[in-house]
Amino acid sequence: MATVSGTSNDANKAGVVADNSANGAALWASANPNGRAVVGVSQTGVGLWGEVVNGRAVVGAVNADGTGLWGEVQTGRAIVGVCDKTGTGVWGESKSGGTGVVGTSPDGDGVVGSGRRGVVGESTEFQGVFGHSVKNAGVVGVSEQMHGIFAETHSSTSAGIFAHNTAGGNAGLFEGPVVVTGHLTADNVSCPNADYAEQMAAAPGVRAGDCVVLDDEGRITPCVRDYDTRVAGIVSGAGGLRPAVVLDDTQVGAPIALAGKAFVRVDADRGPVRIGDLLTTSATSGHAMRVDDASRVAGSLVGRALTALDAGQGLVKVLVGR
Repeated sequence: MATVSGTSNDANKAGVVADNSANGAALWASANPNGRAVVGVSQTGVGLWGEVVNGRAVVGAVNADGTGLWGEVQTGRAIVGVCDKTGTGVWGESKSGGTGVVGTSPDGDGVVGSGRRGVVGESTEFQGVFGHSVKNAGVVGVSEQMHGIFAETHSSTSAGIFAHNTAGGNAGLFEGPVVVTGHLTADNVSCPNADYAEQMAAAPGVRAGDCVVLDDEGRITPCVRDYDTRVAGIVSGAGGLRPAVVLDDTQVGAPIALAGKAFVRVDADRGPVRIGDLLTTSATSGHAMRVDDASRVAGSLVGRALTALDAGQGLVKVLVGR
């Protein structure tokens, strides 16, 4: 039998009440090694509920290999800690290889934290917070105004966030823009898009795929002359090929393909284009053409054709600047 037990049939009265008016612990439970100091079990409610103004609502401490706090529930919340001001909702501490706080749930949330810091994990030797899931995310961080997950390290040789995929897949996946304000080191970079581009100021009317030259203001503008030595190149982004890397993309304008593959508008009525042909500017606005006069191509080369165009005007895939 339990040393202390309490039963209540009134929803407004607790089965067991512990109170400390001298700033000490209202309830302190300890267990022998491998035991459980406090166990809260509920079918539909809350396994453990702790509420405090300034102190610590629920504290679980273990010195050996046991569990400081264990909360288990079928449909409710295994452990709930509420703090109104500056205390700690739930504090779990392990001093010898055990686990400070364990939250398990077959369908719901193992541990839920809300407040200024929803969940704080602190460790002197191992993980501050460890999350494991068989079918879903191990750790989820959601914030309405700040970072979903914030990581900080004081070690010059360790990472704030470390991710590893033991199955050989992605260690990290970001859906959306990523900002890096410091140095970026990578053993290998793979970009699924096709070219390396530079953002340039553009005159009105410039379109993706245009063959462009520089105007008197240093902006890019569609070419209008054959073999124009003021050629700037091809505006990236036509034909489904996007730039993989864009330099100076804070500038308003259009990206000029510097290297890689890009689609350019070509006027094949000036001469049919075959794979391998060199292309240059033409008098057809914004269009390249096949090089027929090698003596004039110096300084006006656009690239080398990777696809053919027999007649008319259309897009040709080009190896830029070759």
